Amino acid sequence: MTPEHKANKMKPSSAKNKGREGQKEVITLLQDFLEEMTGVWYSDDYFKSTSMGAGGEDIFLSPEIRTHIPWQVEVKRNKKKAICRDIEQARSHGKHLPIVIFREDHDKGRGANKPWCVALEWEVFKQIIGENNAKI
Repeated sequence: MTPEHKANKMKPSSAKNKGREGQKEVITLLQDFLEEMTGVWYSDDYFKSTSMGAGGEDIFLSPEIRTHIPWQVEVKRNKKKAICRDIEQARSHGKHLPIVIFREDHDKGRGANKPWCVALEWEVFKQIIGENNAKI
């Protein structure tokens, strides 16, 4: 590893703090979204931010919350991902809702393709959900 790469590499404790902050931000987004959709404010007690390095989903949703949003929540804050730039590119192509459909390359030697995924901005996601559900 070059000295330049070493200087830019984040310490594990900094990376974990960055991950925790990302989880807190997403919990707030989910709380606001649920309040808009249901008229009910759900406290932090309904969401569990898992510790960095623990297996499983990043934000565990209570059973009551899952009746409204049955999602598995994975939070990524990684500057190496180009998804935000890809969304901007999609936006530049026209007037419709920009989404990115992406897949990682398969693991060499394992032959298994990764699943296709969809990425979109939070406000676009809320618009799509709102159009399909007057109230959850």
